[in-house]
Amino acid sequence: MGSPTRQQRQKLIEQYVLSRRTMLALIGFACTPGLETLLNSDTKPSEPKPPPNPDIPTLPQKDSPVIQQERQLQIEQTRQEYQIGLRLPNSVRVETLPPQEVFSEGYNANRATLGEQIQANQQTFLANPKSFDALDDYAAVFPVLPVPDIANNFRNDGKFAIQRLYGPNPMELTNVLALNYNLQEKLGITDEIFQTVLAKIRGRKQIRETLDSATEEGGLFITDYAILDIVNPQSDRFITAPIVLYFADRSRDGYSLIPIAIQLGQLPGESLLCTPLDGVDWTLAKLIAQMADFYVHAMVRHLGQTRMALRKAGTLVV
Repeated sequence: MGSPTRQQRQKLIEQYVLSRRTMLALIGFACTPGLETLLNSDTKPSEPKPPPNPDIPTLPQKDSPVIQQERQLQIEQTRQEYQIGLRLPNSVRVETLPPQEVFSEGYNANRATLGEQIQANQQTFLANPKSFDALDDYAAVFPVLPVPDIANNFRNDGKFAIQRLYGPNPMELTNVLALNYNLQEKLGITDEIFQTVLAKIRGRKQIRETLDSATEEGGLFITDYAILDIVNPQSDRFITAPIVLYFADRSRDGYSLIPIAIQLGQLPGESLLCTPLDGVDWTLAKLIAQMADFYVHAMVRHLGQTRMALRKAGTLVV
């Protein structure tokens, strides 16, 4: 499948209903070689084709005969437990749910309690809705439910950075050593900016690290949302493709990930670069980066590379 041009991608984004081939092109499945061949293949699971290169081992190829036999028994047992039923048109369901997949009574009771609380919270809020004129006004969304901790500390740089590790989308964080481009050719940051930010965070005047030394030691990371650069927003909307730079700072308690700079766009020198020294602009830059992370998570990682990719493959392998 050839890569679409920039104009083609922009046109595809404007469509409400995307075909499977269009979706594969749009969400960047070029990083998954052979996926289109897999999805278009007419090969049945019982008639597997040999690998194109027998020297490259597949998962069970090097297993002993005993392990391979155990694996076959496991597959047969799983097929017996998960019987596919076609009760609805174009819908694949498990006919009878295996006992190990059934929710426990405690789980169901807890879910019912939470459901009642959520419903009460929604009804209370909708009975007296308020406009959001400030960030703190969003706390009014929780008149019954407890306000999440993140609502009180989301401005904290550490909380912002840690979400790249165990937030909803931990897929974007990349070590600078693994990039296929030079960092400073795409991100308008200098040693002076890097050291000034570190000096402020550490409360020191002298900083020995440079961008080069931090890179060589594996301490620099980025989240690059370049895929959003193909999106053309409406005239009254705004979206950008930010790049966020992080540093793994070492202390007596271990390492902590700290944000160093956020560039609101893909063009160094033209795109605005914000650092923790920029006050409210820094807060807004973090919010914009957070939204970019959500867009990529929802459209690419969750919908595209999980649901769209596995929906057909999951049916084939059962």
